Amino acid sequence: MRRGFDGLAATVQATLLEDPFSGHVFVFRG
Repeated sequence: MRRGFDGLAATVQATLLEDPFSGHVFVFRG
C-alpha cells in the first residue's frame, strides 16, 4: 500500500480512536 505521510497518519489516528488497546501494530518503512 502506498500512501503519503498524511494518509498514513490519518489511518493510524482513525484506528487508534476506535480502540487504542486493540493490539494493532503499525510499521512504516521508507
